Amino acid sequence: MTQPIEYVTIVEPVLEVTLIGTADRAVWAPHLDLDARTADPVTVVLSAVETTYMGVRFRELSLSLLLDDAKGVLVHAFNSSRVFAFIERQMFHTPYYYAAISVTARHIHLATQGQPLLDARLPDTAPVERSADECREWQLTLPTTKPQYFYARLEGHTEYYACAGSTVQGFDHPAMPPAFTYLQQSNFRLHTWSVRTTARHSKSKTYSRRK
Repeated sequence: MTQPIEYVTIVEPVLEVTLIGTADRAVWAPHLDLDARTADPVTVVLSAVETTYMGVRFRELSLSLLLDDAKGVLVHAFNSSRVFAFIERQMFHTPYYYAAISVTARHIHLATQGQPLLDARLPDTAPVERSADECREWQLTLPTTKPQYFYARLEGHTEYYACAGSTVQGFDHPAMPPAFTYLQQSNFRLHTWSVRTTARHSKSKTYSRRK
């Protein structure tokens, strides 16, 4: 019998802004052990959040690849709190690092060492195309030498915007993480811009996969 997932961290309310698009598989495949026998594009998720945990207001931005409807790879992530980024790396073995992040429903900005790294904008005139109460659960693999993974559950009222006219711009940076270099090189194409203003985020501990 499958054991229920135990979520050790639950945070709410969360402002969550998620961008989903596709990118050229050939750029990502050699670095993440993806199946390179197909030319199908990979699905890329950029997710930015703002919330409070243990009395500390912080923001995060993560870059993931989806493998199917229930599994993905957390490739790289940032936290606006140096302490929380450190705790993520040490306790959960997740690839979190410090950066300056700003998040609104229509704008995401990421900077490191005083230089911009990513900027995404949705036009003020973009309408909501549809909305729904949703709950999604993912098993996310970590890009570590040991096969590790964790579970994440994201839920709440979700608004999907028409993303025509939106922009996702990357900037060259001396300290750019490889994942963001791959994002620039892989011809990222935005398909979905969604917003949850009062989401609930749950996260499990990190598990080691048996070989």
